[in-house]
Amino acid sequence: MRIIAITQRLLAHTEYYEIRETLSTQWGELFQSGRTLNGFIPMPLSYTIGFHHYIDMLKNSLAGVILSGGNDLSCCLDSDIRNSQQGKLSIMRDDYEAELIEICMKSNIPLLGICRGAQMIAWHFGSEITKCNNHVGTHKIKYTKNISPMQKLAESNTKLKLHNTCNSFHNYCISKLSNSLLPLAICEDNSIEAFRHEKNAIYGIMWHIERKDGLENNIILQQWLNNIRDK
Repeated sequence: MRIIAITQRLLAHTEYYEIRETLSTQWGELFQSGRTLNGFIPMPLSYTIGFHHYIDMLKNSLAGVILSGGNDLSCCLDSDIRNSQQGKLSIMRDDYEAELIEICMKSNIPLLGICRGAQMIAWHFGSEITKCNNHVGTHKIKYTKNISPMQKLAESNTKLKLHNTCNSFHNYCISKLSNSLLPLAICEDNSIEAFRHEKNAIYGIMWHIERKDGLENNIILQQWLNNIRDK
């Protein structure tokens, strides 16, 4: 059994001082379901433990890393919120995940960003993140020419899906992608819904694969998993 590490949401308790790292139970259900992620087990990452320690401990058992949703990026916060407790947690998470991205690149560890995680990867490589409307719930997307190599997988495997709708839940979008990232899917407003790195096994998906109907578009996830299995 190989491990996929997952970053978590950071929350501050409202009644007394305690910082909590949380991950939706839907992630466990996704791994347990045997759909797509069969053969892997999730490991939530703690922000108090440097990612390099996980690599030293897990060695070849670590198959890949997922940056999960939750917590707005610090670049999206106004000055008042940035200085609040929740703002400081966003900065803490940003700093940890930025270092994680660099380590994954240097160590050739496949990386997948989901929603906020996709925004984090995009921002790290110099993309623009802006506020958006009508991105909560099901909405239409269209795939770019960069998806063509993946479509061949779908032609030979009926379990792989490419639908023209997705289940995104975000108030900020990737409005402009950096040159090192290639768009895979876009919205009607031309914001980016999915992308991949031009060289590394790094992918970003703005919809939630762990939520209801999240695997209705699963071909990008499968391509990322193929990168893991090809290591």
